[in-house]
Amino acid sequence: MGLRIDRTNSRVRPGMKAGARIALDTVSNSILVPTQALFKKNGATVVYVASGRTFSERAVQLGRRSGDIAQIIDGVKPGERVALKDPTEAAANR
Repeated sequence: MGLRIDRTNSRVRPGMKAGARIALDTVSNSILVPTQALFKKNGATVVYVASGRTFSERAVQLGRRSGDIAQIIDGVKPGERVALKDPTEAAANR
C-alpha cells in the first residue's frame, strides 16, 4: 500500500515505515473490553467483574469484535472493572 502526503515534514523520509488503524465504522455509547477478559464457562461467555478485593462472574452478551477488542451489549455497566485473567484458576492453584 502506498501513501501520498500533501504536506511535507522534514522528519518523514522516503522508505520509512508506519503503522495505522483505519476506522471503518463507529459505535457510540458502547462498553468495550479486551478479548482477553472474555472466558467461556458452560457454553456461555462470561467476564469477572471486580467487587472490592474479589471478582464476581457475569454472563455477557457480545456485540461486535475487532481485533483484540469486544463490545459488551449486556452484562457489564460503564465503569466496572473486569479481570484480564480468570481469577477462579488462580484461586484453584493456591
